[in-house]
Amino acid sequence: MNKPKVLAVMVGLNILWGPVNYFIVTAKDSGFSPTSLEVVRWVIIALGLGGLALLPSVRKKVVSKMPGYKTMLAVMVIGLCLSGPAHLLYYHSLGKVGTVEGTILGSTAPLTVGLLSGLFLREKIHAARWTSLFLGAIGAYIASVGFALPLFGSQHLLWDGVYLLGTTLEAIGGIFLTMFARRSSGLIVMAFEASGMAMIGILVTLLMPNLFPFTVPHHFNSGWMSLGYLAVCAGIVTFGTWMIVVETVPLSVMVATLALQTPVAAVFGALFLHEKLTLNMGFGSLLICAALFLIAKEKHEPVKLFNAKEGLESGTGLSESSLEEVTA
Repeated sequence: MNKPKVLAVMVGLNILWGPVNYFIVTAKDSGFSPTSLEVVRWVIIALGLGGLALLPSVRKKVVSKMPGYKTMLAVMVIGLCLSGPAHLLYYHSLGKVGTVEGTILGSTAPLTVGLLSGLFLREKIHAARWTSLFLGAIGAYIASVGFALPLFGSQHLLWDGVYLLGTTLEAIGGIFLTMFARRSSGLIVMAFEASGMAMIGILVTLLMPNLFPFTVPHHFNSGWMSLGYLAVCAGIVTFGTWMIVVETVPLSVMVATLALQTPVAAVFGALFLHEKLTLNMGFGSLLICAALFLIAKEKHEPVKLFNAKEGLESGTGLSESSLEEVTA
């Protein structure tokens, strides 16, 4: 997949991810507890991705190698111990973290993943890519907050820490998941991780029902519609596509596009929630576009595969012609 196609796909994914927080809040306000939202959403995603992987036409195109049992168990543990708890923390803290705090903490995610990609995935992150990551983070901050200095309210400090912990856990989980995806199949790996993410929700509600209650709306309402969007559009489609692309595209390149979610969320708010667009939003969006331009102009190195027996291997394992497309 060449760079224009990669960037087009990433833009599409971020458009779908942009209004996620709105749908999470709507689902919670309509009767879903954070724990039930985690369990039901990720069960649907796991079943959906697993079902897709079983289709012969899909397996032929995107499943290059079936993961072994040890890999399946390992990625379930990632979901159980890292990604699942991260999303539980998000769901519980959303609405309790202020706008400024949430924007600042959320904008650290691409920078964290970029750093970890260089350390653990051996991706060569040159100055242009670091510049793109920082520009995207600054642009997302300005688009949401403007040019005000960060002022963390003391009443939000606990939830700020919870949100930041979730961001860090998801970044670490994403690094390990990428290793396994490049060893086997991103689609199947994601399905098993989603299973682990659902399992942690089930475990905490069984062990601590008072702290993590499991409640769902008794009647079909906007909460179920929001859940459908979160599970299908911002779940099966987005995470499935992301995990297929990350097999051959540097993760540090992909996360640079996440800043797009801020202006997408603002446009969504203007169209459907009658919120006003501001000059800060326009200026921040220009910085994000500049970040994407830098990524588009940069020459991407081939990703590295991780082999369980031989350790780190250079290259993608693809044919020469395919490798030229990836690094073009």
